[in-house]
Amino acid sequence: MGYTVKCPQCNEINSGSRLNCVKCQTNLIGVSRKHEETATEVSNIKIGDGQVSKAIEKNSNAHINIGLIVGAIGFFIISFFTFGGSFCGGLFISIGMGVISGLLTARYANTGTIDNASRLGAISGGIAGVFALLGQVFGGILPSMIFGMFQTLGTFPDANANMGKEIFSAFFMPSVLNGIIGLIASSIAGSTSASRNFR
Repeated sequence: MGYTVKCPQCNEINSGSRLNCVKCQTNLIGVSRKHEETATEVSNIKIGDGQVSKAIEKNSNAHINIGLIVGAIGFFIISFFTFGGSFCGGLFISIGMGVISGLLTARYANTGTIDNASRLGAISGGIAGVFALLGQVFGGILPSMIFGMFQTLGTFPDANANMGKEIFSAFFMPSVLNGIIGLIASSIAGSTSASRNFR
């Protein structure tokens, strides 16, 4: 920050420390000084603001990326454990995905406050929960898909033609319902985990 003084005679802008105008040598004693930012200071402020905004922008999507990564890994795990309709295991895996998402969000996202950490943890856990839902459904209907493939290849020639559809209908709705429960549980677990691990 610097001070300037405007010459009342020729309107030349002088440094605030000047006693006489650099242009016309008019006496500047008693003339009011103004507080202004110099060009260097303005550029430094802009650079600083840019660095801060980049840092905020860099961390602003961390919770989304965490949810996507945890969700993608969890999709394969939950598909394996819910193969053929093992639904209870899927719920526990969903909760675990939410806890991990919340923990990583609290550590790596730009949370700021505990309320914001809880909110971002819920979003991160919810994203992971969507993958858990998809994995639950995929694992539930996978047996009917495999059966249909073998039936098409003629491996089970004596099997009932509607057997694949029966397997699908038996597992699809329970998989969806349990997946939705897992999604909600994952979001709650993410929120709780992020708020508890907030620093």
